[in-house]
Amino acid sequence: MPKVDVVVLPGVGNYYGWKFEGGVDHLFNKAFHAILRKITEHERKYSFIVLDLTHGVNFQTISVLYATIAATVTSGIENRVILLNSEPIGTRRKKSNPSNQQNESSADDLNILDVTRLQEIIRLIRTLRNVTELNPLNRRVIKELKEMRSPNNGALTKILRLTSLLSNNIIALTYPNTYCLERGKERAIGLENNPCPQLLSDDVHTKIGKPSYEPKINSEEKTVTYEEASVYNVLDTALQLIAGQTICNELLKDKADEDFITYLKNSRNLLKNKGHMHSYLITGETLKELNLFKKIILECPEENSTQEICATLRNEVKRQNEIISIPSHVLEYLYINKHVLTGGKQNKERKKKENDINRHK
Repeated sequence: MPKVDVVVLPGVGNYYGWKFEGGVDHLFNKAFHAILRKITEHERKYSFIVLDLTHGVNFQTISVLYATIAATVTSGIENRVILLNSEPIGTRRKKSNPSNQQNESSADDLNILDVTRLQEIIRLIRTLRNVTELNPLNRRVIKELKEMRSPNNGALTKILRLTSLLSNNIIALTYPNTYCLERGKERAIGLENNPCPQLLSDDVHTKIGKPSYEPKINSEEKTVTYEEASVYNVLDTALQLIAGQTICNELLKDKADEDFITYLKNSRNLLKNKGHMHSYLITGETLKELNLFKKIILECPEENSTQEICATLRNEVKRQNEIISIPSHVLEYLYINKHVLTGGKQNKERKKKENDINRHK
């Protein structure tokens, strides 16, 4: 017999004299995380996701429907969803059993549940997926994304900045180990523009396992309450999963955060896969130039080297430099800071120093 996982959603309404103070946000969040966890666990590929809408409780049906759509959009399998409903069953009167009647509220006591924000979440998640395809967004959508009520707005702002820089071929500013000097101090400008190291360091499956929404029971007042919830919280999980799948895994594979040329190669492949052919070709030319500089640094460490190969390489750099106009101080910097192109130990030493500082704070 196939394994069945049962997920208990928070309650809403009055039942047998008890008041359950859950809401649409609780139902949506719990269902979203449960469905997404099932889709992504063990990287199993489902042929179809079937949602049975034939059951009756209307507010649960709507919340679970939107949660299913949000989870499948996040994981990129929205086209595999099958929604099932049925014709209504004929009404039949039953004799009431006074001993089994629920102490339900009258129509005057019922609250209207506004589910409009569930559709807004679907739209925002679709927008996130569009962003990570490096497609341009109009200013209204960008402003809306930045102003959304999400606790992880910092990562979202960085994703918007990262995709904008990549699509405009400003790749160096997105490299995690890019630093600049500001008033005599190093500033990690690369990490300011690229949230991928942070997003990939978190275990997305652990994050999907939340929230629990444990009920808090008050026997005297006969109420069941839950911690505060917001449907916008699911955007954190969606952002981590979508950005990780479509951008971060590609950019940082093969330890690219330790070697700029590897990072540039990965960026070029990403641009090609996303259809940005102009930026892809420009990045390819930049790779050729940097590989040439790297070869000089590795084979001709001294500027006054008389080896024939060094002279040939330097002539080639001079010829290339006439075309791309690289300032002499940039070439000098590359010689002094060989780790920029060779992935040397200075990057690791900087990271170790930063970790030591953080531990002592």
